[in-house]
Amino acid sequence: MFTLQKIEYGRTNIPEPCLMPAANAQQVTVGMALTMDASTHLLKKATGDCTAEYIALEDKTTASAGEKILCYRVLPQMIFEVPLAAYSASAHVVGARIQLHTDGLRLGSAAASGIAATTSLSGSVYTTTVTQKLGAVIVDTLGASAAGDKVLVRLA
Repeated sequence: MFTLQKIEYGRTNIPEPCLMPAANAQQVTVGMALTMDASTHLLKKATGDCTAEYIALEDKTTASAGEKILCYRVLPQMIFEVPLAAYSASAHVVGARIQLHTDGLRLGSAAASGIAATTSLSGSVYTTTVTQKLGAVIVDTLGASAAGDKVLVRLA
């Protein structure tokens, strides 16, 4: 679950909610990363190397395409706390790329087509943009050492 921790340079840490149309039979959970489908212009779960554009603010299963769900738009200055689906000391090293998990609620494993790249390691993992299609940047590992441990990320 993507939990907003901070909006850098913001007066408040409260994002502005909006109602957006979702895909047919889309299962949405609070804190789920969502992306806009380019062909249908409907929200769907963000997975793999998709860029997370919205975060869900309600639990809902849409009955029909276009049904509105409550969410908020992801801004570059937002920092989120998110759990790891899996942890590997050998995979989460400097230069590793990380994908969104298939559930849209956690960070997945390291992969060549990942959306976050580690650039330094000193008790915490800091990452930076490596491609134009970057969706999550790990800001701090918070000492993560196992699946389910949480890290701080920036979605861009």
